[in-house]
Amino acid sequence: QGAEPGWIVISEAANRLVAGYFHTRPLGALPLKGKGEAVRAWEVISARSARTRLEVEAEGGLTPFVGRERELRLLSECFEKARAGHGHVVFVMGEPGIGKSRLLLEFQRRLGEEVTWLEGRAVSFGRSIAFHPLTDLLKRTFRIEEGDTEGAVVRKIEQGVLRLGEDLRPILPSLRYLLSVDPGDPVVAAMDPQQRRGELFNALRRLMLRASEVRPQVVVYEDLHWMDKATEEYLLFTDDSIPASRILRILTYRPGYAHPFGDRTYHARIALDALQTEESVRMAQGLLAAESLPEDLKALIVRKAEGNPFFVEEVVKALREVGAVRREGDGYVLAKRLDEVFIPDTLQDVIMARIDRLEEAPKKTLQVASVIGREFSHRLLDQLAEVRERTEELLRELKAIELIYEKSLFPERAYMFKHALTQDVAYNSLLLQRRRELHRLIGLAIEEIYAERLAEQYEVLAHHFSRAEEPAKAVEYLARSAEKAAGSYAHSEAVTALEEALVHAERLPVEGRDRRLLDLAVRRAESLHFLGRRQEIVDLLLQHQERLDRLQDPSLAGRFYFWLGWAHAWLGHRAEAAENLNRSLQEATRSGDEALMGRVHRALCLECTYSGRPMDEAVAHRRQAVSLLERTEDRKI
Repeated sequence: QGAEPGWIVISEAANRLVAGYFHTRPLGALPLKGKGEAVRAWEVISARSARTRLEVEAEGGLTPFVGRERELRLLSECFEKARAGHGHVVFVMGEPGIGKSRLLLEFQRRLGEEVTWLEGRAVSFGRSIAFHPLTDLLKRTFRIEEGDTEGAVVRKIEQGVLRLGEDLRPILPSLRYLLSVDPGDPVVAAMDPQQRRGELFNALRRLMLRASEVRPQVVVYEDLHWMDKATEEYLLFTDDSIPASRILRILTYRPGYAHPFGDRTYHARIALDALQTEESVRMAQGLLAAESLPEDLKALIVRKAEGNPFFVEEVVKALREVGAVRREGDGYVLAKRLDEVFIPDTLQDVIMARIDRLEEAPKKTLQVASVIGREFSHRLLDQLAEVRERTEELLRELKAIELIYEKSLFPERAYMFKHALTQDVAYNSLLLQRRRELHRLIGLAIEEIYAERLAEQYEVLAHHFSRAEEPAKAVEYLARSAEKAAGSYAHSEAVTALEEALVHAERLPVEGRDRRLLDLAVRRAESLHFLGRRQEIVDLLLQHQERLDRLQDPSLAGRFYFWLGWAHAWLGHRAEAAENLNRSLQEATRSGDEALMGRVHRALCLECTYSGRPMDEAVAHRRQAVSLLERTEDRKI
């Protein structure tokens, strides 16, 4: 009775039962026919398919949280200011395993349901993936799943945005474009990339600020040290909007990364140090559920772990797995002499020793999963596992010893490594040839499984086929990734992808290799131009001059000489600019490329002006440029 058309509304009792499986929101008390009193009701929004990291971690029981009360207080103080309308940005810096994510998990648990908590995570190969943390955050926010059709993705975006207000409808095409589905507006698809990026940034900022008007927002971006340039630029673009909003933005990164955000009065910094000796001991006792530990065991744990919480945890697990400790009453005692107990000196080696102690089948499963990534789906793993009939059993075993966690159950099962270091160690334990083969198989499986939304996977496919040393596939997806990045004016990522594509293209079969290399070089030159790196354009193109001469292709030659001439023009090389631009015009005329001819005439008009040539010559070029560019609707340069 209380539901609007298309809604699902449930009672308070039903909400308690399903809250772990569905996202719901309170509707307050609804008057219903036949009921003496109004009934408290909840709307069901969507399936809880992607749990928060807190829920994932809590599955196996959180390890003891020690020694971070000061940092928690600072986060809480910043949140209180944000809730009052004075937004803050907090930078959390620390070594791998020092507890950055755990600090945020504890903070999230303490905040409870009074805020909206949003997360976007960079990945280890993410510097060449434009806007990856942003798309990751939006997919989590809109509950977009790997198996969703494009239509389902569009519906989820609209539902998530319009819930905040019908006046946000104009930003939908930009968000759809960012998430690699049809924007639904031909204007956005045809827009100049620089203008499109401006619209995209404005859409994201508008969505962020509107959401904060409805409810306080904690927005977390993890692993800035792996973040792409385009996302950095978005964060810089919106930084000044934070202090007048109800937003607490948290950015985590490792030492060595120098963030570009400067210092503001609304910025705060947390540098996580190693745990004190007593804190490490307290954590170890909590892990073992022991009231006391032998002094020599305490000394071993403290000496090996050096105050790194993740290291403490792994050392304790290693001691139990090798039978070095045993329970006795309310405490633990050493079951072996200390000189018989070998614990490696580095965290990576401790993890490797744990992996080596696994039976062959779960070890192989863990290694295969590590090649997929920090997060992986049951469906994709099952495509690759050599023991498919036992995949479920093996994953349960790996969960039990907390090397992985279950991330989601519905609509498909997905998992994640407990820590990025665990994935790294498992990955590096594979022989190089086996890694290559697995990357190839994963790439092929992704092509098959995600065929309907392949554009979202271009960068991931480029990563896998590059690691597989499959040059044709690597070049194909790197080129597509670059085109996708350039479409959002993310030219830094486009240049990186094209640079890697050029390396792989050198290994292509001889037939067609020159054409592919030259095309990639010209495309890279275009992106370098928008980054202002003109001397690099000259150096790059001249490396490929012989290939151009061999091919005798006027279409490629026109583009080649245009970017070479245009770079010389920006560098102030008047003679070289005029020579190459005129040659570009000749080749474009031969190939009939009117759009390129228009661009060259425009460049020659400017070049005439700069070099002091007769004004009537510049005017003639300008008239030709206007005529051709209006006819071809190509006004960019």
